[in-house]
Amino acid sequence: MKKEMTSADVAALVLELSTGENSIIDAKIGKIYQPAPEELRINIFVYDKGRDNLIIEAGKRAHLSEHIRPSPKIPQGFPMLLRKHIMGGRITYIKQYDFDRIIEIGLVRGGIDTILVAELFSPGNIVLLDAERKIILPMKPVTFKGRRIRSGEVYQYPEAQISPVDAQGQDIREAFAQSDSDVVR
Repeated sequence: MKKEMTSADVAALVLELSTGENSIIDAKIGKIYQPAPEELRINIFVYDKGRDNLIIEAGKRAHLSEHIRPSPKIPQGFPMLLRKHIMGGRITYIKQYDFDRIIEIGLVRGGIDTILVAELFSPGNIVLLDAERKIILPMKPVTFKGRRIRSGEVYQYPEAQISPVDAQGQDIREAFAQSDSDVVR
């Protein structure tokens, strides 16, 4: 059974959620829950389709689902802050960053644009940004070498990896030869 999404999985998901009959563009954001420490559930209302749930598990996966985990009786701080900023808003776009396992969801509420970033690589994070890409709140404040995910900081993408979409055959062969990681990484 698959435990993580690859960059190709993310590309397929983003295409599915941004175009065609499964598109959630212009969906209205309902309540937001955090049923598990790394998991976020965003209740959405899609015009002409009805209610659905966007599930994002930091570091692992994102998908729509009608099957949901029970939510805690007392909501945590992160989903409460997300409710304050994006509940009642609409999804304006969904895109993948540079064929990486990063999904950006553009949102607008009351004329104010925000961006929800889902990092689906380990250790992963979910981060709410303002229009200037300043971090409003991360799910997990962390500091890496050369990268800080903390409120008030400007969001920095992780170091770029080779993109099989843009790479030549020789570039990919070299990347595989120099790596001892699995294909996901």
